[in-house]
Amino acid sequence: MQRSHFRFPVIQRRLQSFRKRQHAIRDGPIETFD
Repeated sequence: MQRSHFRFPVIQRRLQSFRKRQHAIRDGPIETFD
């Protein structure tokens, strides 16, 4: 159970970064990569 607890935040972070990239591509140039 501890594994999933530690793995969950990583997946969420990846999802957020993926969404940010999609938004950046839609808006135009990619400048936010922090």
